[in-house]
Amino acid sequence: FYSTNVESWRLAVSRAAERIGAVMRAIDFVHWDDPVLFESLDRFDGVFLMPMSQVLPPDVLKGLSLARNVVCLDNDLSSFGIPSIRLLPPRFIHALGDHLHELGHRHIDCLNTQPEDQVITQRMEHWSLWQRMHNVRGRLIREAVLPYEHATPKAYEVTKAMLAAGEFTATALICLTNAAATGAIRALLEHGVRVGKDVSVCSMEGETQARYQWPSRTVLEIPESDLYVNVCLNWFDKR
Repeated sequence: FYSTNVESWRLAVSRAAERIGAVMRAIDFVHWDDPVLFESLDRFDGVFLMPMSQVLPPDVLKGLSLARNVVCLDNDLSSFGIPSIRLLPPRFIHALGDHLHELGHRHIDCLNTQPEDQVITQRMEHWSLWQRMHNVRGRLIREAVLPYEHATPKAYEVTKAMLAAGEFTATALICLTNAAATGAIRALLEHGVRVGKDVSVCSMEGETQARYQWPSRTVLEIPESDLYVNVCLNWFDKR
C-alpha cells in the first residue's frame, strides 16, 4: 500500500545509511504476527519500524522492547523503552485551532477518514480538548476506512453526502491527514463552496504538496527528519 508518509521516511533512512556506507533494505509486513518482523530484528544491526494502524499485541510489544535495536518512526513507543521519532506530535493540532480562531472562526469541524491508530486517536483527543478550552462549536467526523483502504475517496464521499443533506454548516474544517483534506476539498468545490473564502480548510500534514495544490491549504510543516535519523544510526552503531 503506497503512502507518501512511509516513502518520505524510507528516503530519509536511505540517505542517512548512504552517508555512513551502510546498506538499507525496505521490508514489508502485513500484520503484527508476520514472521518477517522479528526475522528483521535478528538479522539487521538496526531496524526503523513504521507501526501499523492495527493494535499492537502485548507479546509483540514485549519483543520489540527487548530487541534493543529498533527505533519507532512516526509514533511514540518511548514509554515502552523503544526510542521513537515523532516529528508531528498530536498536540500540535492546537496550532491549527489557534490559527483559525484568530481568523474569527467559531464553528470548526474536524474530519478523519484514516484508520484510527494511536496517532490519529490522539489527534482527535487533542482537538476535542482544544474545542473545550476555547468554547468552539464543531463536529468530530469519524469515518475511518479499513487498513489499506484509501482515505481520500472516503473523505470525498462523506463531505459530499453532508453537503447534499445540508449538514455541513461549519465555517472551517480541520483534516487530520492530507488525504482527507484532498477528498473534502474536492467535494466542497464541486458543491460550489469557495475554499479559502466560504470555508477555511487546514490539514495536520502535507507540507510538501499543500502549496502546489489548488487551492493551496494551510498545513503544519515538520522539521527535517534526517537529523533525527542520523542520531538513531549513531545509537545503533554504539550498541
